[in-house]
Amino acid sequence: MKGLVLKDLLDLKNYIRQYMLTIVFFGVIGFAIENVSYAQALCTLYLCMLPVTAFSLDERSGWERYALTLPVRRRDLVTAKYIIVLIAMAASFVLDLILTTAILARSGQAGSGQAWIASGLTLYAIMTYTLIFCGLLLPITFKLGSERARMVIILIVLLPIAASFTLGAFVDLEDLAVTVFSMATSICVLAGIFAAAVLFFGMSYKISCGIYDKKEF
Repeated sequence: MKGLVLKDLLDLKNYIRQYMLTIVFFGVIGFAIENVSYAQALCTLYLCMLPVTAFSLDERSGWERYALTLPVRRRDLVTAKYIIVLIAMAASFVLDLILTTAILARSGQAGSGQAWIASGLTLYAIMTYTLIFCGLLLPITFKLGSERARMVIILIVLLPIAASFTLGAFVDLEDLAVTVFSMATSICVLAGIFAAAVLFFGMSYKISCGIYDKKEF
């Protein structure tokens, strides 16, 4: 398993540099406009597209046909892609914390508890959405392949972003988040939603294993 994950990371080595440059670009824009949500969302979703690139590289090289001649199970090949997603999420979480600290410091809100709560809620929402997004993304890609799944992936990404920006044009989402969650028993609600997202991600893994077991090459 470790070898399969390392193989994907080595394949992605050159692409990771390009991804990091783009993430820096997004971060600079978010820093310039002092918008935490923008930087967090784009950096996280962009980094979590790494598995799609890994799929594309595997398809181009004929890796999957070769891998099935090795002493590895199909389930192991699926597991490796899910581990790449979790690695990408962990990396994006660290980057988002760094960006959040920098942006709040620039805007003079580093000492504001309300600003940190709002930023934390935004990061929580992004990470929860990313789990759901990747839970949809991986089975679709295993089923259709990276090229045929691209349009579906674009819709999965763009529709929530479009809805968020549309709502954001009329409502201050950070103030709304702080107001709503301060009035509710937020810890239980947030924990329950995140647990549901984790469960969905686990179900996605089971579905992907079933799809890959039946796939012909």
